[in-house]
Amino acid sequence: MTRPNLKYTYVCYKCDYHTSVKDRMRRHIRTHTGEKPYACQYCDLRFKQTAHLRTHMKIKHVSDVLCRHCNSIIPNTKILAHCGTCPYTPRLNAYDYKFVCYECDYHTHISQRMVYHIRTHTGEKP
Repeated sequence: MTRPNLKYTYVCYKCDYHTSVKDRMRRHIRTHTGEKPYACQYCDLRFKQTAHLRTHMKIKHVSDVLCRHCNSIIPNTKILAHCGTCPYTPRLNAYDYKFVCYECDYHTHISQRMVYHIRTHTGEKP
């Protein structure tokens, strides 16, 4: 492969991809080789990138969360209900603070908005 210009130190041997960052090239080469060096410790799945493994772990293998307001361990299926009923959560008014996030200061009166927000913490995809 020809180098597009001298600022690209690394050029893929198989396609037109080029970069000046060594780790990006290593990651790219895996698209051609199929190598998946990052293994899940709980199941047989393997991943090309550590970020993909972390997302997998959050979604598939973490079922409980800790409420920062009351220090209760909440099952994944009960998070929304807990955000609406935690007795230790500061609620400035009942309307705007109907649901208060177990992890941060986010609050809303619409349950679906809280469901979407919770996904930012759990990594769950719809």
